[in-house]
Amino acid sequence: MHRVTTTFLLVMVASLLLGDQAEGHLVAQAREMLITVGPEDVEVRTRLFLHEGPEAARLRAAADLDGDGLVSNGAEQDGLSLRLKALATSELSLTLNETALPLALDYQRLALDGGPGVEPGGGIHFEVVTVSRGVLGPGSHRLRIEDAPAGGRGVVALQLRLGAGVRLTAHHPSGASTALGSPTSGVRHGGFGSGGGALTLDLLCIAGEARRPAAD
Repeated sequence: MHRVTTTFLLVMVASLLLGDQAEGHLVAQAREMLITVGPEDVEVRTRLFLHEGPEAARLRAAADLDGDGLVSNGAEQDGLSLRLKALATSELSLTLNETALPLALDYQRLALDGGPGVEPGGGIHFEVVTVSRGVLGPGSHRLRIEDAPAGGRGVVALQLRLGAGVRLTAHHPSGASTALGSPTSGVRHGGFGSGGGALTLDLLCIAGEARRPAAD
């Protein structure tokens, strides 16, 4: 489907190892978010992986509209993608300067490990890109990224990429979020634990720098 990043592999391993102690089972999914802030737009790319097992089988079965044991036609795969989009993004909310940031669907992609069969519930990969255009401009902005608590997964990997002319002046983690690390190849890494949390970014968009290479 797509090249899996090192971070996402680490997230999947962590998700396999981090069990829900109260329920006595392993988490069912791993999620990675890449948020790109440009001089005008904000893009959120979310990758979701459901491990092979009952949850993946349940979602496949729910999408099998004709009962033939396969998620094979366009309507069935569209229905599965709709459920996965909600699963991937419903816990996430973004606000810009204390106003909810509307995110429109730009792109999505689905891949089923082991083919389209409902059983034995092979792993499911899903990627969705949402974007909010024309919301930024020169000056200071505050972007808040909030992830709601969820019991069905382990950590959520977060990557932040800043476009040319955008500077991060400060950031403030809260709850089960982690502070952003130093940039590596233009990307800063953080994350959210299963308890949810928020990350507030103080940004400065500098007029006239949009065409220059982005700085770390």
